[in-house]
This record gives sequence, structure tokens and C-alpha cells, in this order.
Amino acid sequence: MAQNKNLNTMSQEFRPEDYSRFLIREFLKKNGFDKTYDQFIKEDTREKVTMTKNQLAALLGIDELMKRNAKLKQFSTMLDILCDFLIATKEVGKGVGVQYPK
Repeated sequence: MAQNKNLNTMSQEFRPEDYSRFLIREFLKKNGFDKTYDQFIKEDTREKVTMTKNQLAALLGIDELMKRNAKLKQFSTMLDILCDFLIATKEVGKGVGVQYPK
């Protein structure tokens, strides 16, 4: 219960664009797009936000996806893992995809 409260508090400190910026930086770095990464860092004038990969996984609720990937070593980035999950969800849902919570 304390962990959920901690995650709720932590999630209020971050905005969705903070999550996406982390995913983009990780993708660029792990795929060797060093010049693009450097340019992204240079051009990104928003306030710098720091979070760990584990924090982001917990905030996004993808801990289990990350653990599964650690065993399978199928993907190298969190963005790849998320995209794979979305594709699988769409296939299982007969093309419906993810539904936004009401």
C-alpha cells in the first residue's frame, strides 16, 4: 500500500511529456543515434526531469513487461517493449487496440 501511495505522489511530479522524453532519450542512446541524441538534448529547453528506468516502468505500470523482456532479451528499449505490447493488445482485441479509461 505504501508503494502505491509513493507512486501516486511521484506520478504527480511528472507530466506525460516527461515520460516520453525519457523514452526518446533512451531509444536514441541505445540505438547509437549519438548525434541525434546530442541535438535533442541541446534543443530540449524544457526543465530537466530525472527519473530512473525502474521508476518510469513503475509509473507506467509496465514492470511485468520489463521483467518478461529481461528474461527473453527480445527488445533493447522501453519504447520497443511498449510498442510490442500495444501491437499484441490490438491483435488480442481483434483490432480494437487499447481503450482509454472512462
